[in-house]
Amino acid sequence: MARRSLFQPVGGYPISSPGLMEAPVLDLMCSHFVLTLAARQGAAFNVRRDFSGVVGLAGRHLVWRGTQDEATLFFFLG
Repeated sequence: MARRSLFQPVGGYPISSPGLMEAPVLDLMCSHFVLTLAARQGAAFNVRRDFSGVVGLAGRHLVWRGTQDEATLFFFLG
């Protein structure tokens, strides 16, 4: 089982996505893979085109800052 920890970010409190702690390890690894690929794209990553796809695939396994607008958070997770 993967070890998961939440830390206290500066300027907010962590909000874990529903089901994060019960998520299968393979799902978490796939999300990590998608985020790694997006990060390595560099300047080729088009935010307008690609951001919603990345958040749609990996957003349910992210930990969000508590100062995030809840409507925006649930839009991306829904």
